[in-house]
Amino acid sequence: MLRHLLLTRHLTHFQTACYSLLAYLLYSLTDVSVKWLMSEGYDKSIMLVASCIPATIVLMYFLIKRHGIKKCLYTPYKKLQFTRGLSLIAITYFGLEALQHLPLTDFYGVIFSTPLIVTIGAFFIFKERVSFVEWAVIAVGFCGILIIAQPDYANFNIGFIYAFGAVLGVASAGLIVRKIGSDESPFLYIIFGNIAIFVANIAPALSTPLPAITFVHLLILSIYCILIPIAVITMSAVYSRAPSVAAIAPFHYSQIIWGAILGYLIFGDIPQLNTLIGSAIVIGCGLYIVLHHKRKRVAVKLSE
Repeated sequence: MLRHLLLTRHLTHFQTACYSLLAYLLYSLTDVSVKWLMSEGYDKSIMLVASCIPATIVLMYFLIKRHGIKKCLYTPYKKLQFTRGLSLIAITYFGLEALQHLPLTDFYGVIFSTPLIVTIGAFFIFKERVSFVEWAVIAVGFCGILIIAQPDYANFNIGFIYAFGAVLGVASAGLIVRKIGSDESPFLYIIFGNIAIFVANIAPALSTPLPAITFVHLLILSIYCILIPIAVITMSAVYSRAPSVAAIAPFHYSQIIWGAILGYLIFGDIPQLNTLIGSAIVIGCGLYIVLHHKRKRVAVKLSE
């Protein structure tokens, strides 16, 4: 299946849907794996280092095969890639901290606010015009987050703060990618990001004691390390071959379904009504923002 995806130059809308659903299922499985391993006493730095190594090796193989050893890591955007690497360090730190404190459905409900934050960032950084309706949708989206988090200062779950920190990291990384443009190889984004994560986590990984290792631990860690590069390659290939980014965006929200199913089966988490309502609001607002930008791009092309 992965071979077919890599050999296909253009995906139909149906193929885009299938591969997107697969990629986001794989991402959800990695989230479940890392959440479970942390509950067993594994430090997040150990898992991040373990996952960076095989993913980098796999992607380096493809780049060397395509460009040769000397040019495989060439980029004219070194400073921007470095800055994006810092964003990815923030994403992994805040994201994994959030997973320790939150059920998967609550975590995804906050993460789905990323398109709203990207729109705000594009307004301030790229001076992109944001209509009154878009501002209203962003405001409603944040109301959805408040419904999920239900802030009670006496019993507030700090996991929501960590999750929103991960959202800011994802949004900043996305804005940097937009700044770089489409000339950069998608594999380089992943490799430079992995290098940054590896450098930031190798010292704590080596100094943190391991829990009593069991066969199940090794099995889950192996699955996590294998699924990460497969998910990354699948998603990268889908983005480069799909009819449009808007054809992919709706399937990102399938993670709330995977999160609910896996969270119940593995951790016994039952999504609360406020999580379902808030997530529906955030998803609706996010989809509106994505599709609204698509319509604006089409209108600009037609006017040229």
